[in-house]
Parts: sequence; C-alpha cells; structure tokens
Amino acid sequence: MGSLMTTESHFYFYLLNKTERLPMR
Repeated sequence: MGSLMTTESHFYFYLLNKTERLPMR
C-alpha cells in the first residue's frame, strides 16, 4: 500500500525537474 504512490511521486518529480530546467535554462 503506497508502492504506486511512491513510483508516481518520483515520476512526477522527475518530470517537474526536467520541465522546470528546460524553460529556466
């Protein structure tokens, strides 16, 4: 219970980091 949430959280963070770095730089 929470395995999917953890995986989704990591994926979301990764996407946010990549998306935030693209427009920022």
